[in-house]
Amino acid sequence: MIKQTKKPVFAFITSIVTLFMVTGCVVHVNAHEKHSEKSSYTTVNKKVSVSDGAKADEISSVNGKVSVGDNVSAEEISSVNGKIDIGENLTAEEVSTVNGKITIGEGAKISKSVESVNGKIDISSGSEIDGDIITVNGTVDLDGVTVGGNLESVNGNLTLSKGTVIEGDIIFHWNNNNSSWRNKSPTLTIDSSSTVNGEIVIYHEVNFEFADDSLMQKVVNKIDE
Repeated sequence: MIKQTKKPVFAFITSIVTLFMVTGCVVHVNAHEKHSEKSSYTTVNKKVSVSDGAKADEISSVNGKVSVGDNVSAEEISSVNGKIDIGENLTAEEVSTVNGKITIGEGAKISKSVESVNGKIDISSGSEIDGDIITVNGTVDLDGVTVGGNLESVNGNLTLSKGTVIEGDIIFHWNNNNSSWRNKSPTLTIDSSSTVNGEIVIYHEVNFEFADDSLMQKVVNKIDE
């Protein structure tokens, strides 16, 4: 059940950059903002903090950390050159970062995707991602997480533990343009309590650390394609 499109895996990078170019006139520059009412919260060169229980359309930062409290509802959370720390029970459509780590607390409900370039993704137990989780040059650690779509990686280790479920496929893409990673093989680690309902598709060499050896039957080798 390989789900793929002709669209580049990380077309969202362009959309993030375009967003900040278009909306630059409403960005709060050099201000540490704290918010509690529904709005769009954006900053440049400073941290943005969103308090517990807030409702937001957009939460974003360029060159600054994004800190989100518990029980927050948002459409989009994004960062360029800054990490994203999210508390418990988030409700959001998507979370993405370029050059920054994403940490999501327990009980998150994300209706679309979680995506990163050059940053780790760490999601805690009880969280549900209805779409895909995608990373380039970053590791993904899932502890008790349900993923409705695919888990996709370019040059990153993936770890599934504590009853994580991947409803779609796990896909390891090959990046011909990144010469520094060409001799490195990522590692896929899956403990005995976690499940992959789709296939494990590899386009380059991957190290497997499976508690259940029967998972090797799900591996689809596309290295020569």
